[in-house]
Amino acid sequence: MHIDYARWRSTHPPIMGGQPTDTDPDVESLTLLERLQAKRQKVLDALSEKVTAREAERTEFEQRSTTDEDRTAFNDAETRFAADFDQLEAESKSLQRRVREQEAVEEQRTVAARADASPRIGSITEPLTYRRDNAWGPDSISYFRDLAYTEPRIAGHLGGSQNEALERLHRHAKETESWLPKRAAERAKHAEEALEEAERSASKFWTGTTRGLTHSPFEQLGAVSPFERRVNPNRTDGQGGEFVQYMVAA
Repeated sequence: MHIDYARWRSTHPPIMGGQPTDTDPDVESLTLLERLQAKRQKVLDALSEKVTAREAERTEFEQRSTTDEDRTAFNDAETRFAADFDQLEAESKSLQRRVREQEAVEEQRTVAARADASPRIGSITEPLTYRRDNAWGPDSISYFRDLAYTEPRIAGHLGGSQNEALERLHRHAKETESWLPKRAAERAKHAEEALEEAERSASKFWTGTTRGLTHSPFEQLGAVSPFERRVNPNRTDGQGGEFVQYMVAA
């Protein structure tokens, strides 16, 4: 965001012979960024005016014959000009930094406002087909009854609609596509964690009760679990597991 300097300066002429004022009645109605930009512009105008005036004095001094008194006055004026120039330049740099800070703030506000103004598409959750609240009563819906209605003879005998039952079953299948795999993965994860905890407990038990062994038999086997794990049988060697016998000292 930038202030219209041409419009602003048309009502605020450059400052003559002094430092710029901090506030103006018109500037008070502007944003902080616009006020800082306007204030810095006034500093730059004052700086430009001082440089222009000093250059004119230097030219005039160089073009005339001078006395020692004139040269002393000229040097004193140069010292005062250098001090004023440094002060205005430092103020301009300070204001420029604040302007950059406020520009960053304004940019973030603009982005946030644009995001708030953009239409948001929210997810609308439709009620599930088979629920507890519709499982009872004259108009109840049952998953297992709909499965039975897929057989035309059963649907005709019980007065049900095969097409409506198939529609509800298809809708239920689409509903479970999103959450059923996630639920199955969570249950498998919890079961695996419970199994690992049981294996650790069994390992501690064997280590504490087995005489003549410095380690648990299961620790000696490495990844072998004390619990049975079933696999689909086939003819691959070792697929059915391996039997290892331990000799335990009496």
